[in-house]
Amino acid sequence: MRITLDVSNISSLVKNLRLQQSTKTQCLFQQPGATLFVQKHKLFCSQTDQSSDNTNSQQFDERLLEVLVCPLSKQPLRYDKANNELVSESIGVAYPIKNGIPNLVPQDARTFEKPTEIDT
Repeated sequence: MRITLDVSNISSLVKNLRLQQSTKTQCLFQQPGATLFVQKHKLFCSQTDQSSDNTNSQQFDERLLEVLVCPLSKQPLRYDKANNELVSESIGVAYPIKNGIPNLVPQDARTFEKPTEIDT
């Protein structure tokens, strides 16, 4: 299972890691389903099972569509609210969104058959 952490300020995390002198466990970042922490100068990520909860605790911010593109086709993505996915119509791929965070890893995407056009 792959965990995607939404860390908006990675430079401050790295700075905190460099300054880390304690052998205690210190939490660096926490979001639903995952916690990033340092213990004995090593970085760890733990996950909690949320399989029983199919609802997203955070909504997808549609403003991201202005900057996100499909990593394979480099074409714009469409937000499918009903399935909570980002869809690349040009190649027939849908990327899941978990807790408001789009997972744009091609191996985690699902493929679908594009509708065919009928000439009349």
